[in-house]
This record gives sequence, C-alpha cells and structure tokens, in this order.
Amino acid sequence: MKIILSRKGFDSSSVGGGCPSPVFEDGTMLSLPIPDIDPGTQYQNIRWQNGDIGSLVNDLTKGKTKRDSLAHLDPDLRKESLLTRDPEWRPLLGQSGAAQ
Repeated sequence: MKIILSRKGFDSSSVGGGCPSPVFEDGTMLSLPIPDIDPGTQYQNIRWQNGDIGSLVNDLTKGKTKRDSLAHLDPDLRKESLLTRDPEWRPLLGQSGAAQ
C-alpha cells in the first residue's frame, strides 16, 4: 500500500497565500483552491455549506487574498462548488481546463 501525504492550502510561495486549509471544530475539512492569475472563478463564487468561501479566505489570509480574488479550483470534486456547471461536468483532480 502506498500513502501519499500532501499539504493542502496556500503556502508562502502562492500569491496571497500563507495559510493552511482549515479543519473545523466539527472535524470537517475544506481544501482551499490556490490563488490564480488567469480569468476564472472568484473565491466568492465558490459555494461551500450555506454560503461561499470568499470571506473565509479573506479572513484566513488576513486580507492578502480578497473575496473577489481569482482561484484555481483544483481539485474540482464537488458539483455544488459552482452554481453554473456544464451538463457534461465530471469531478477532476489535477487537471486544468475543467468544464465549469
């Protein structure tokens, strides 16, 4: 059996980074998408639980990454992460250019 340990979240080399992905008191985890410079999805448009992750990212990065900053949604595993999806959408891990 192979085990892969992978640190998730922003690291200090990411634009606007410097924080790990959160683990909440109830044990739920959220893998934060890394900041992106290409036109795409804003943090405030990524859905999670009953809202979006924009404010959470802003708070965790102490304002270095704003709600309207661009994110690279990888892994893109949850259909409900974005309100608008291509009918052919399928979960992806590690591939850019995912249908949104």
